[in-house]
Amino acid sequence: MRAFERDGYLVVTTMKNMLANLFRPRLSRSITLQVAIPMVLIGVLALSSMLVTIMVTLYSEHDAEAINVAGSMRMQSYRIAVLLADPSHQYGNDADLVESLQKEYQQLSDKLYQSSITRVVSRANKEPLNVAYNQVQSRWERDIVPVIQQAIAKPGEHLTLFQNYRERVNSYVNDIDRLVLEIQRNAEAKNELLGIYEGLSVFLFIMVLIFIIMNVDQRLVKPLNELVRCAKQVSVGDFSRRTGYEGEDEIGLLSKVFNDMTVNLEGYYRRLELIVNEKTEHLQRSNRVLDCLYRTAQHLSKLPIEHERLVEVITDVKKATGIDKVSLCLSNEANSDKYDLIHPRGDYNPCHINDCVNCHRRGDNADGCSA
Repeated sequence: MRAFERDGYLVVTTMKNMLANLFRPRLSRSITLQVAIPMVLIGVLALSSMLVTIMVTLYSEHDAEAINVAGSMRMQSYRIAVLLADPSHQYGNDADLVESLQKEYQQLSDKLYQSSITRVVSRANKEPLNVAYNQVQSRWERDIVPVIQQAIAKPGEHLTLFQNYRERVNSYVNDIDRLVLEIQRNAEAKNELLGIYEGLSVFLFIMVLIFIIMNVDQRLVKPLNELVRCAKQVSVGDFSRRTGYEGEDEIGLLSKVFNDMTVNLEGYYRRLELIVNEKTEHLQRSNRVLDCLYRTAQHLSKLPIEHERLVEVITDVKKATGIDKVSLCLSNEANSDKYDLIHPRGDYNPCHINDCVNCHRRGDNADGCSA
């Protein structure tokens, strides 16, 4: 029992030391950290993708409106040409012409200086877009505004001014077309940037996901499956199985603990089996002796005691004790020269003695006898 307690104490102490090593901080090799970092990276990619999408959406808020406003500027430019070319204003409708021209002029001026176009241009701050906008603004102030103002001041000359305006409006509309094209390119560049970033985010996400799956499979799933198989073998008493995973992470330490534990348990159970076998053999020997004594008592209790019955007794004694050479010497105290030497049944190499009284003094090596 002391051996059991000593071995049990060694096993418990070993497990405590191994578990202490298991929970020792190993951040650089920790599976938790190696899985957490890619997960955090995935979260950062998703968050940055959302932020970029929101930013592009905010910066593209007025692009469509700016294109629409620029298109309406072209329409209004030709509407002014229609007003100037209308011959009905020659017959006392100058006030209507002036009012219409002032209205169109104000709308065009507001669209050029105070609409979404100016917000898009200032926010983008790109040279091609700035150049196109400045060209439209310069053409408006240099070529279009003087003709409109002159038509407002002298509505009766609007047909004459129409020829001058027609020569200038085509160039102005071409400048507006270039401005619309630059606004469109600016919007497309934002969308392309968003597409590139989203594609890169998806690629990085897939790569990180593949890394996580491979890392978890190699360092978590397979070692745990192997541990489960080994644990099942240990549960049925097979302590020969060992885990093959070696690493400085938690699973590696757990595998090392499991292997050391199975080694200790295997030695402990082997010693336990030896002790149990010894105890079992001792009990069996004791049972044989008791059974022999019982049969001897039965034989001797029956009278008369015959020679054959004594042979059975000495045969049982030989079997119970396991002594190779044993015999029973019967002598008479009155006459020591007369004795009866009884051998076990089947003993073909009997002990030859000539003095039964002093047989025990001859030693165990005398003729190999024990009487």
